[in-house]
Amino acid sequence: MLKGIHHVSIKCIKEDYEKVKTFYIDILGLNILREWPDGVMIDAGGDILEVFNNGSDRLAKGVITHIAFLTDDVDFAAFSCCVPLL
Repeated sequence: MLKGIHHVSIKCIKEDYEKVKTFYIDILGLNILREWPDGVMIDAGGDILEVFNNGSDRLAKGVITHIAFLTDDVDFAAFSCCVPLL
């Protein structure tokens, strides 16, 4: 029986991997559950976001429409997303 979504998986190219991790870990404040050479599993508040760094190329816009996170302060979350990545 289906109980819900276990995780969402996305891919990025190796050159973008650290920026992607910085966004989810440092800017959004999510926690790493598990990491291996080709990816990371991130706790997204009871759901899991899996990011692989073995994408072959940057994907065209629109391949993934969005990932929505539940928050108790949407203004802070929106502001945090606007901080330039290092």
